[in-house]
Amino acid sequence: MAFERDAAIAKTAQAMSSTPPAVLKASTGTAELAERLTISRERETFRLELRGQGEQGAASAVNRAELQRILQMLNIAVMQAN
Repeated sequence: MAFERDAAIAKTAQAMSSTPPAVLKASTGTAELAERLTISRERETFRLELRGQGEQGAASAVNRAELQRILQMLNIAVMQAN
């Protein structure tokens, strides 16, 4: 599992960038904490759905490497929160 995760991190590294502070600041008034994350398989991709308190949400289809990258980022955020 670690090998697959490391390969996914390397494969997606070029697509990563930092979000400019102005963009983050502009969205703070409408930001909502995600309460539910759903991951489902759709043929060759995975569907990620985030839902908040008001049932508002976002969804996207990602490939396996992107999913590994997202899960690693979530893991880091959780570890930092503890």
